[in-house]
Amino acid sequence: MSSSKKDEFGIKRILVAVDGSENATRAVKVASTLAKDNNAKLTILHVITIPAVVYSGDVAFPLNKIEVEARRQGEKYVESAQSTARQAGVKAETEIIESIDSPVRGITDYSEKNMIDLIVVGTRGLGGFKRLLLGSVGSGVVHYAHCSVLVVR
Repeated sequence: MSSSKKDEFGIKRILVAVDGSENATRAVKVASTLAKDNNAKLTILHVITIPAVVYSGDVAFPLNKIEVEARRQGEKYVESAQSTARQAGVKAETEIIESIDSPVRGITDYSEKNMIDLIVVGTRGLGGFKRLLLGSVGSGVVHYAHCSVLVVR
């Protein structure tokens, strides 16, 4: 593809969402290749979601411990993804954010605020026909994103 064709394609900022799954690892590999081929900036994102029940006060949850463990797990996910991107010859930035609503809301809000051109997510079969094809997060991101979404199987 000539450089003028790449410019027409308009992919300069790519976001890949990771959750530690094999499908997310495949998504990172695809996103890294696209970033390299398009000379695009790659951001690896993990969204921490703490269930609303934790904040309800009805049950005593060690909120601090839950948040610390979720962040520690997220750091492992983004570091592993960053290593995968590096092996593909791509320098990627990493972000870990918290979203009370859902991973979908975290991903789509982040992508809009940061002017992302393409979101890459993995797919998982979690039940139901639509979820069987995309996974609940993938399906939600496709539905709510302001930009193009690539779902990697």
